[in-house]
Amino acid sequence: MLYFLIVVTVGGTSSLTGPLLAALLLGVADVMGKYLVPQLGAFIIYAMMLCVLMIRPQGLFARGR
Repeated sequence: MLYFLIVVTVGGTSSLTGPLLAALLLGVADVMGKYLVPQLGAFIIYAMMLCVLMIRPQGLFARGR
């Protein structure tokens, strides 16, 4: 359930393509992180979410108002 919340937070809630692309992006980053740096692999998606929320609080793919 936590991964769903992270995907929607990163992708934004204004469109369906935002969470879809965020799920693909976070999934690839999660697998690569666990493969390349096993000690920090689970932390990679949380760090990505934190960076995205600091830069774009509405989400990466959210539509402007």
